[in-house]
Amino acid sequence: MKEVVLKVNQLSKRYEKKMPQRPLYQRLWRWRQRNPAPPLADTAFWALHNVSFELEKGDIMGLVGHNGAGKSTLLKILAGIVSPTSGEAAYQGTVTAILDIGTGFHPDLSGHDNIFLNSAVLGMNERQTAERYAEIVAFSGIEDFIHTPVKHYSSGMYLRLAFSIAFYTDIDILLLDEVFAVGDAAFRNKCLERIKELSRQGVTILLASHNNTQVLEFCNKCAWFDRGEIKALGSTKAVLEQYFLQVMQQEEQPDSDLPVQKAAHFPTGTTRQYQLLELRINGQQATLPVGIHFATAIEVQIKIRKFSPAADPLTVGIKIVSSEGLSVLLDSYSFRPDYDPLRVGPGDYLVTARLPGALLNNGLYRILVYSGATAVSTQEWQLPLLFRIADKPYANEMDGFTNHAVLGLESGWTVQTLNDHTLLY
Repeated sequence: MKEVVLKVNQLSKRYEKKMPQRPLYQRLWRWRQRNPAPPLADTAFWALHNVSFELEKGDIMGLVGHNGAGKSTLLKILAGIVSPTSGEAAYQGTVTAILDIGTGFHPDLSGHDNIFLNSAVLGMNERQTAERYAEIVAFSGIEDFIHTPVKHYSSGMYLRLAFSIAFYTDIDILLLDEVFAVGDAAFRNKCLERIKELSRQGVTILLASHNNTQVLEFCNKCAWFDRGEIKALGSTKAVLEQYFLQVMQQEEQPDSDLPVQKAAHFPTGTTRQYQLLELRINGQQATLPVGIHFATAIEVQIKIRKFSPAADPLTVGIKIVSSEGLSVLLDSYSFRPDYDPLRVGPGDYLVTARLPGALLNNGLYRILVYSGATAVSTQEWQLPLLFRIADKPYANEMDGFTNHAVLGLESGWTVQTLNDHTLLY
């Protein structure tokens, strides 16, 4: 049984939101009349409310949710920057936080001096820092500027130095708040690999991010925050799917053409060329995700109304997006090399796209439809038509290896000896 290193119990943070004061002339007038007005009521909101969870040694937990959901507030409380209104957080060992670029650096000091300053703040003495100084500088990749005052650094260089210091100090819990939004791809991948290594060494990590693909790849646990509360807590893929479903349900579609009666006729001179009448997957149209066996072929039926004349070809396509926001497929019959523009007049048409079975891995997906003859005239309908691929054997967990791939294709494999070329498998 793993050791619990962080335990959060009923943690809450309440902020007072002051209402604007009355103008000075109104206050002076009421003072002169000896008739003070009743004070304007203050309103309060809970940035964090009754949050509880436990993390074991080596866990990496992703924090997802919209801006203002409470992720940063939680990390600031755990880092000791903000005091909670109620509840408690108990942890073992040292906590290091990277919550904002450049936090803890003195702008007038060089990168060299800031390494020693920041390391001292994190609890390391001068000898320990000197022993790891070469590794810190090498990881940062800013050797040529290490003696330059950090006020001349770019945001990416700040990030490089901050991560390098945090990664090579003695830490037990690491807090990261959307810090991977800055920095080049090569260094970002380098940091993510280092995070994996730290996790294997027993460091517990909390990562707040809007990059769901990144969270799925690196986190073994996930918490979805909404209005200061945890809406879902558990395995990363399950929580991200719940978050994805809620986002789809809340998404407003002011330009949606369903039902048909909403836009049966368009004004004279309209530039709109199409109206989406109906969208089905394997014959079903539902607000809840349509369940599809992984080996079953997928048939997308698009009923569309065309307003433009026959001179404009009928062009329809589909896009499939995973619950992590990754575009899995973008296809249209107009993409074919032998495409012959279908020039038809105004009317209603049924367009069908067929995808083979055993194409996608287990998971939740969304279908988007687009139409238009050119990039300028393209319309896209982001309707909440979802489907879930299920029942693919060994799709996600295989001998401790987690498979987060989107495609579920099974490749053909052969193994041969290099001596006599005998087929073994």
